[in-house]
Amino acid sequence: MKHTRRSRTARLAWLAIPAATGLLLAGCSGSGNSSGTEPQTITFAYGATNDQDKAAYDSLATSFMAENKGVTVTTQNLPVQSYPTTIATRVQGGNAPDTFYAEGGTGQSNSILPWAKSGLVLPLDDPSIASNLPDSAKSLYTYNGKIYGVPLGTQLNGVIYNDELAQSIGV
Repeated sequence: MKHTRRSRTARLAWLAIPAATGLLLAGCSGSGNSSGTEPQTITFAYGATNDQDKAAYDSLATSFMAENKGVTVTTQNLPVQSYPTTIATRVQGGNAPDTFYAEGGTGQSNSILPWAKSGLVLPLDDPSIASNLPDSAKSLYTYNGKIYGVPLGTQLNGVIYNDELAQSIGV
């Protein structure tokens, strides 16, 4: 059997658009009485294991601030080892960051759908989110017809195939 993997750099390339969208949505979903003209501060939490990932998240925050004058994004790089538990505790305790990295679906302690079902996170109502969310990811971020998150990216982790079977069908 053969295994093929995409490079880490290629996976990081997919990070920019969804993460920037998440930051944008957080800025738009501030307090209900916001006119959008006063200075706003958004906290964005993530768990980066290395300087390259941390720099990528911080660069996105810097780019977002440059494009959205009056908005300050404060990043919080939480320890990776305790990130899922820390975010789950903060969300359930009512002191979550404005935006944060969460897993899609329901299987992890920092999965988004259980929080959506409990009313602990807000839906992302911008119509462009639904139109740009890959069909393969919709079930991971949608509850009761509303979208609660966007993937950081999509990737192919590996392809495993049987050489003999592939050759027998002409592949």
